[in-house]
Amino acid sequence: AAIGDVRDPALKPDALQPSEPTFQRAFDSAVVGFALTAPDGHFIRLNPAFCSLLGYTDAQLASGTFMKITHPDDVALSQLQMERLVSGMVDAVQFEKRYIHQDGHIVWVQLTASLVRDSQGCALYTTTQLLDISARKIAEEALRRSETRLRDFVEAMPVGAILTTPDGEVLMSNRAVADMLGY
Repeated sequence: AAIGDVRDPALKPDALQPSEPTFQRAFDSAVVGFALTAPDGHFIRLNPAFCSLLGYTDAQLASGTFMKITHPDDVALSQLQMERLVSGMVDAVQFEKRYIHQDGHIVWVQLTASLVRDSQGCALYTTTQLLDISARKIAEEALRRSETRLRDFVEAMPVGAILTTPDGEVLMSNRAVADMLGY
């Protein structure tokens, strides 16, 4: 077997476990926000990317929960997802949610979390990764507003208008064309 091959019988499971310094370096240098959170939502450990993303220091978040910095409209969703993890309904969750940055602006994230259990199956902590998707959400909202303006403009035209694909699929039409064609 190759060196480092986990199928190598000479390698014992203990030898494959990362050391605390190795874990700490990987945790601290991750470019996505990474958190270890107690089942009740209290922060256990946060990496610098997590703190930077939300504008808080580790000390500011040390005694808090993720719910305190979650956008109010996303609290119920976050609680539901945590309950699904702790109950064992799912092994991992992935969803989009908003946090409130320390300066008050909204930070959209793609959140992925899984639960770590002890040998008896009791919940120990969740591992959570946050990927900043704020720019994508801003672009999606701008596109939605642009599409709404286009639809409003086409609908207000006094002449019939139809937008189709090259194959003839109707993408958009207005009331004037419907009236002209008897629809």
